[in-house]
Amino acid sequence: MARPAKLNCDYFSHFVKHDRDLHYLIERFGITGYYFFYRLREFLCDSDNWTYKIETEADRSYFCKQFSLDKELVLEFIDVCADNGIVDHELWYRAQILWQDELASFLKDAWKGRTAPPPEKPIVEIEEKLSPRVGVSKVVN
Repeated sequence: MARPAKLNCDYFSHFVKHDRDLHYLIERFGITGYYFFYRLREFLCDSDNWTYKIETEADRSYFCKQFSLDKELVLEFIDVCADNGIVDHELWYRAQILWQDELASFLKDAWKGRTAPPPEKPIVEIEEKLSPRVGVSKVVN
């Protein structure tokens, strides 16, 4: 029986120069911002397809526990990360999915020796439904 394909990554590069995103988190949250930035990358690397979806309260609780920080602070961090493009804004606010484009680009090299292609960014299809306009009355003859 063949071993199942690995869907995560055991390693990512930890660059010594701070980019704009990390600098912003450190400026706003101090050393906790630095910790959160790299702990989030570790968590996503260990998640299947470098993605984590929060569908239930148990998912949210599990995610928040990974940081050993107050739950409200973790959720604030994620919102700040989404607002600043550190995690994908649309995926987070529309579907509660965590994904980092930058991390994915760094990890593609780890897939060179694998038979399966590297994970792709999740796609969330949004169906907009037309609703009747409020306040429009029917004209009676």
